[in-house]
Amino acid sequence: MKHGLIRQEENRKTYQLGFGVYKLASALHEQLKITDVVSPFLKDLAAYSTENAHLAVRSMRQAVFIDRERGGTVISTNTNIGDAEELYCTAVGRCLICQMSQREIEELYRRTPLTAYTERTIVGFDELVEELAIVRQQGFAVDREEYEPHVVCIAAPIYSFEGKIQASIGISGPRERVESRFDDLVATVRRMGAEISGLFGYRPKGNL
Repeated sequence: MKHGLIRQEENRKTYQLGFGVYKLASALHEQLKITDVVSPFLKDLAAYSTENAHLAVRSMRQAVFIDRERGGTVISTNTNIGDAEELYCTAVGRCLICQMSQREIEELYRRTPLTAYTERTIVGFDELVEELAIVRQQGFAVDREEYEPHVVCIAAPIYSFEGKIQASIGISGPRERVESRFDDLVATVRRMGAEISGLFGYRPKGNL
């Protein structure tokens, strides 16, 4: 109690966690390098899926890859550390902005039109807002040939202990291969996103 790690309930003999735990969690979070935590998951994801696995964070209006693991087959859209892609039309990008309000999305793209990279790219603002709501609700994002022809990507958000999205983990591969294992790959990516989030102290609402 002296250090604020526990607190006694008023007029009771029971105890609860104190606000000092929050300070400890903040200090631990600052010490953890996200790439160190996620690297083993990327290796497992690439090995299991045989597709490229990558970790991305947001920088302004782009998703920047800060780590990646090659899959079993090289494809034309291999990403390298430091490469950047659009937020609005990629799976990793949509995960990074799916928590934003409509006003925040409007502010983000107020002066930047949505470019059509392929005939499948979502370029309507209202449609993008709807898609982000779906991503937020289902816990994963899919890019079906919206950024690169014949390439399908699946990604899931990674949450901090505060419940804020800090990164996204995903895979990309040829449409035929990814679609043939779609449900299995979605489940795997979502699970890994949840496990990584748990390591950072995130607990979904309703879970203690």
